[in-house]
Amino acid sequence: MRSEWVGWPVVRGLLSKSIYQGLAGGMKLRIPNYQSGFCVKRGGWQLVRKFPEELIPEDFPLGEERLLECARRFGTPLYIYDAGVARRRLNALKEMLPEGTGISYSLKANPAKELVALFAGLGCGVEVSSLGEFDVLSGLNLEDQMSLWVGPAKSDTELMAAVNGGCLVVAESAREVARIENVANHCCFAARVALRINPGIRSGALSMAGSTQFGMEFTEALYLLRHGKESRVDICGIHGFLGTRLLDANKLAENISIVLDIATKLQVESGRRFSIVDVGGGFGVPLYEGEGRLAGKELKGLLVEDFGRYLDANPWTKVVGVESGRFLCSEAGVLLVKVVSVKEVHGTRFPIVDGGQNIIGGRDGYLGRKLTPMKLLSPSGRGEGRYTICGPLCTPTDRLAVDVTMGNVTEGDIIAIYQAGAYCATASPGRFLGRGFAREIYHDEGSFEDVFTGGGMGDELVDEKLKNLIVEVARGSVDPEEVVEGKKLREELGFDSVALVDLIVALEATFGIYVDPLEVDLTKVFDSTTTLREFLQERVRRG
Repeated sequence: MRSEWVGWPVVRGLLSKSIYQGLAGGMKLRIPNYQSGFCVKRGGWQLVRKFPEELIPEDFPLGEERLLECARRFGTPLYIYDAGVARRRLNALKEMLPEGTGISYSLKANPAKELVALFAGLGCGVEVSSLGEFDVLSGLNLEDQMSLWVGPAKSDTELMAAVNGGCLVVAESAREVARIENVANHCCFAARVALRINPGIRSGALSMAGSTQFGMEFTEALYLLRHGKESRVDICGIHGFLGTRLLDANKLAENISIVLDIATKLQVESGRRFSIVDVGGGFGVPLYEGEGRLAGKELKGLLVEDFGRYLDANPWTKVVGVESGRFLCSEAGVLLVKVVSVKEVHGTRFPIVDGGQNIIGGRDGYLGRKLTPMKLLSPSGRGEGRYTICGPLCTPTDRLAVDVTMGNVTEGDIIAIYQAGAYCATASPGRFLGRGFAREIYHDEGSFEDVFTGGGMGDELVDEKLKNLIVEVARGSVDPEEVVEGKKLREELGFDSVALVDLIVALEATFGIYVDPLEVDLTKVFDSTTTLREFLQERVRRG
């Protein structure tokens, strides 16, 4: 194991002398809530960092053997979203909230149609912020579901879709209210609007209030409520979202209380009555070492008091609602990546895996610097080593874990990254270096279904290389313009048995695959350009 020794002068500002003396005697320090610590060997210090496996969901139904089976069956990199965990997370959120609280699922966390349909079927509203997300609702025939449309830069096309679709449009400014009115007049539809309030307070791991681009100040909202003329725009409530990924029950309850107090003050000073108040959310999940879980019982006790006070003063409000994405689906997801190679450079061992920052987004810049719940599947009997796990990108920042002590790693191993159901795939820069995106599948009680087959830019490169190989192997008898979707290789492009063998050899050399005639139906695969393309894309994703 590689060792880095740190002496007393470096750490004396971090540890008391009594702790240091204990360490000097050979004691190992465990920092609370971390699987990390300092161990001492012959007068030196060594920082031992381990994955926070206590953050792996205990109820995740796919154990190590099932996950390894999924990696073999579906290829890597691979996201798996589990319906059972998602259901339990919704129940856990309900238990944190006063009875009757409305819950909307935020598609920005994960727009997989299977998850959207699941939460909608369990009574959740939906929150969208783009035409793409709204198209998911349309595809599921959920346009009539209680839906909010949020976002600071809605286009006229989006506003038209929101008004026509009966969404509650969350307006960011007086100017946007005027634009909504123009759209409503054009469509001859009434528009339901909630004013997004920015109270000027920063909060959460990612602040959504204070000096940010979101929402309007109290005075602007009050002006709209007092002077709004009779029109097709019905300002029926307010929306507030102060910060996200909050793990402190008191801070989260304080944020929600601020929104409720502003709602009461606006109604008192404007003489208007709100039918809906969306207090936002920010329900956090622990993603990194040292983070604890949100105290649900404590939060509920605080919110019951706050909601009760608000509704006593404003009994006409029909819905007090929250929104959540990360809390509902983060624990429902796991990402599987495969170790492509293991190398040592200047004393540091690097397992290189087939998916890195190109397929993992939304981690606030901490991925690699802070350890997230990960696990080397089936490492028993190998001993331990110290590694820095890196992705496949041509940048030194593509690191998933730095200086972590784990089971010894070999080529072909599978590493599971947990808490991967929210923002990870959705926020991935898959076009970077043309690496493409990970495959995503949905699991429900033993049944698997494709959410997204992966690829993206990577599939485009496969298509281009395949086209060039077909032209090259045909030796001038096929023009590039002829290699289009659905062309029969034998009947239309003139490939005989010898040419097909040459094509197989070229494909194996170019894509690093092996076409085993005992496992592959060659007649089916090499029937047309389409069947061959689909086969290649699937094999390339599997690695």
